[in-house]
Amino acid sequence: MTMEIKNPCINSIARISLGEKLAYGIGDFGSNMVYANVAAFLTFFYTDIVGISGAVIGSIILFSRLFDGFSDVAMGYIVDNTNHRFGKARPWILRSAIPLAFTLVLLFSLPGFGKIGTAVYLFIMYNLLTTVFYTMYSIPHGTQVALITQDQYERSLLNISRMVSGTIGALLVNILTVNLVNQFGGGVAAWRKVFVIYGIIAAAAIILSFYFTKERVASKKAVKEKITLKAGFNALLSNKYWRLVLLLGILTYGIMALSGINIYYVTYILGNQRAMGTLMIFYFASSIAGMIVMMPIIKKLGKRNTVFVGFVIYLIGTIIILINPNAESNVYAGLFVKGLGFAPLVGSLPSFIVDTIEYGEWKTGIRNEGLVYSSESFGQKFGNGLSSAMLGWLLALSGYVGGSGIQTESSTSVIIALFTYIPLILYAFAVIVLMFYKLDKEYNKILYELHK
Repeated sequence: MTMEIKNPCINSIARISLGEKLAYGIGDFGSNMVYANVAAFLTFFYTDIVGISGAVIGSIILFSRLFDGFSDVAMGYIVDNTNHRFGKARPWILRSAIPLAFTLVLLFSLPGFGKIGTAVYLFIMYNLLTTVFYTMYSIPHGTQVALITQDQYERSLLNISRMVSGTIGALLVNILTVNLVNQFGGGVAAWRKVFVIYGIIAAAAIILSFYFTKERVASKKAVKEKITLKAGFNALLSNKYWRLVLLLGILTYGIMALSGINIYYVTYILGNQRAMGTLMIFYFASSIAGMIVMMPIIKKLGKRNTVFVGFVIYLIGTIIILINPNAESNVYAGLFVKGLGFAPLVGSLPSFIVDTIEYGEWKTGIRNEGLVYSSESFGQKFGNGLSSAMLGWLLALSGYVGGSGIQTESSTSVIIALFTYIPLILYAFAVIVLMFYKLDKEYNKILYELHK
């Protein structure tokens, strides 16, 4: 039987107001005015509107990932060594808001430099936006949960608020952007006007998130001297739960990256490319519903066990699709059920990450919120990139021919596998990883000892 530790430190900071939870979440609503738009429309804008080769754009994005990985770790180190009247994370969230909005507008503007000059302009603006200013927002904002409260359930609610708000932002972006561009008359000028609107919304939401949240948590062993990068990494490597959650993040974002197969599935399996919009609505709607439904379940079962329940639901959704993978009704119903099942994993991942911070502090005496979160972010991007590459490799090996109206049987089999079996296998590996995760049972005892 697990001994329950009544921790007065938890009770004193456990209750976070609904307003603060919503304020924390609205930051990701704003950031998805940036991130979701770049993910969905950057390539299209520069190929179809500006006229740059898709190969050039792909190379720029792939090469920029190298800078992005280094900037994540650097930003985490900066957060860990920030001492400001607003806290460790909040100052950087505020500082990121205006530059993030401004570079978003510049990225979706035509400079008129010619093709080589425009490619250079894209490289500079893309890295300013994603590698510098988006990292300046995302790493501190993710880290902030560990600084708002040490209560596990409240952290889960904060992260669910964040994920729901971000999903709503992404849904609106996917539905509204093309329609707004057409309303403004199309062309470069119309795109720029639309992104001015998105930039204003993004900056306002991020600033609101800054003003209506508060950092409450500080290490009992905190001192003025800085944590060296070497000491921070040594502390990470000795944290067994950080290693598990790093692998969990790679698997979770690997599943998310496989959504790139959706457009192929509706085109070559369902034979109806227009079904893509409906598919995305079912996906986002189920994600939001799943994150809301999981709140009371987490309180009763804990994060880990809720993910186990989610896997069973995800398995049922996959089976529904496989009963008749060519029928739209089966695909929509199965995808909705899969979304409900995936929500506990993707919604709880940030909470799994921040809970490892207290374990690391207890084990090593070093509290390094920023480095923990930034290194996990780097791992998630690795998982995203690995799955994206796997998608392309498997399609190529299957004999897929882009633009062809008819694909070989091996190609369609690979597309179905990437849509159903492979995400399920990755989720199963995530469940296996979580079987070794016992921190939920140990957490109160660790926190009690930290505050003795």
